[in-house]
Amino acid sequence: IDQANYFLNFPCKVGTTPVSSPSQTPRPQPGPIPPHTQVRNQVYSWLLRLRPPSQGYLSSRSPQEMLRASGLTQKWVQREISNFEYLMQLNTIAGRTYNDLSQYPVV
Repeated sequence: IDQANYFLNFPCKVGTTPVSSPSQTPRPQPGPIPPHTQVRNQVYSWLLRLRPPSQGYLSSRSPQEMLRASGLTQKWVQREISNFEYLMQLNTIAGRTYNDLSQYPVV
């Protein structure tokens, strides 16, 4: 399971000009795509190409499908991964995180 994280920060120039009333708020006009939007779209397309084709969009798959596709249980049965790694991956697939203390009681 790919656990890579990406942080993309693009400048936002919309709404940075102070106005005295909502009626003065400029309305977006159709026109050419701003350069920063084009760069964002290119970076996003590039990141999508990095994803292995077999994974598709993981967020659209059920946890059962993700577990089956990962082969995680088979790796655990064959002792290719430890009990700890297996449980960590199961928790990740289930949407849990060890950073959320409300999910793990602390005594």
